Amino acid sequence: MGDIERFSNLNLIKSRFLVFLIFLLATAYFFSVIFFGLDFTDGFYHLNQAILNSNDWSQHKFFLSSVLIKQWIEFFGKNLLVIRFFNALLIYSSALIPVLSLKHMASWRESLFLLSIVLVIITPLNANVLGFDTFTLFITSIIFTSFITFMREMTPVKLGLLALLCAIAVFIRLPNIILVILIPIILLIDKLLMGRGFKIYVKRSLIFFILSLGFIAGGYLLMFSSEPNFGESFITNGKYHNIRLLILNYFMDGLTLLFYFTVIFLCYLLIKRKGKNKYVPMLVIIFLILFLSAFIIHTKYSRSYSLFLTSLGLVYSVFQFFDLKAGNRYRIMLVTFMLFLFVNPFGSNTGLLKSSFLFVLFPVILVNGGVNSRKIIITLLLIIVPFSFIEKINAVYEDGRLYQLGKTPAHELLHPISTTQSRKLFLDKVDKEVDHLKNDGIQVYFYGNKSQILSYLYPGSALDSTSFFQTSDSLLNSDFLQQKIEGFDKAAIFFIENYPDRIQNSTLQIDQFFKESGYAKIKKKGVIYFSK
Repeated sequence: MGDIERFSNLNLIKSRFLVFLIFLLATAYFFSVIFFGLDFTDGFYHLNQAILNSNDWSQHKFFLSSVLIKQWIEFFGKNLLVIRFFNALLIYSSALIPVLSLKHMASWRESLFLLSIVLVIITPLNANVLGFDTFTLFITSIIFTSFITFMREMTPVKLGLLALLCAIAVFIRLPNIILVILIPIILLIDKLLMGRGFKIYVKRSLIFFILSLGFIAGGYLLMFSSEPNFGESFITNGKYHNIRLLILNYFMDGLTLLFYFTVIFLCYLLIKRKGKNKYVPMLVIIFLILFLSAFIIHTKYSRSYSLFLTSLGLVYSVFQFFDLKAGNRYRIMLVTFMLFLFVNPFGSNTGLLKSSFLFVLFPVILVNGGVNSRKIIITLLLIIVPFSFIEKINAVYEDGRLYQLGKTPAHELLHPISTTQSRKLFLDKVDKEVDHLKNDGIQVYFYGNKSQILSYLYPGSALDSTSFFQTSDSLLNSDFLQQKIEGFDKAAIFFIENYPDRIQNSTLQIDQFFKESGYAKIKKKGVIYFSK
């Protein structure tokens, strides 16, 4: 037996207790990240939209996501840790459900071990943002599991249930409508692989397509038919998406994905066809360690790490698809996995970054694959594990490094989450100033790109409750906001454009506007606001 087989042979782990212990430790590690890091924008934007605008037409592109968040908050409260637990539970369940539901070739001991490895590897991908991306991941996992299960006997009732699940995915996030196109494509591939008649394919595709569109149209009519802008806004409401930038991001990430795919493909091929040369696997392992160190870790938003995981999933799937020993049903699973990887990034400004979210399905892909190929990929995964720890330590989403997060803000909704000293001090100063202003009968409002967290902590304080981007220019170009500001009798408006570890300032135009509106600029130990 070669080096790779000895390194990755799960028969070495004979103790069920040991495997279960590894699984519990991986689970504990996965959930532990909810205690660390505070972003001021993304996570709180989704929460604010859910609380303030969940039934509003402005949320039609992700209205179900907002409704679900609002319901969770109404049942369990606004404490951020509880909300983060729900987010982590959805991601965790997205990995666990397929493994529990789909029959596979590997033993439960091996399945549990593989799931543990992948849980550790995907931990850096959890940004602690409960929103449509997490709900999309969860519903896509459910659709994947249901579709693979139903493929054995795809009855009209099962097609109807699949169509309903896809409609729910669209209500969670409108670009998920890509699923309505992907399912018929997979059905066509199933026809070609399984030798089914063309009439059967057309019948199944039409039933699914008609039911999906019917459920989607019915859902929107039920929710928003009374809105005057119904229909028109699907085309016109794209203010947060620059199509040219979207395509450019896809293209650049596509090149990076191709580069990583080629590297992993060659490494996988070298190990698979090493022959009697026992030094090849060890040289490949050393190369991968050096490659990961040089190219993958320490990139913003873990972009390189995420695209590397996507490439790994694609390489394994391609090799397995063309394996002569692979069954056609497994090939359908592989095709579904590869296509579903691109559901989350479809329509996203972040390019292909979110394609790695569906790596949570990789355990079920592995446990259904061939034994020899699985041993090779387990080796690659075990190499990645230490780098996943490094990536998490150095890349807590929108905050400092993990070892810098040792302070908890005073506000009860943020307890016991840890952040940096500068963010804790800033939030505590704002908290004291808000209390002081309210005691003086002054209404407090917040505006700016980094104000979402404060709008969440102090209900009714959002100057603009709908916009994600809140810049100086957007304020100066909005007649509505300017009239609103000028109409206040006694108010304090905090303008938060940057994180506290950067210089808090305002432009001359902003200063002049507030001055002309009767406001005085107040500076107190890093906190800036305008008061009248």
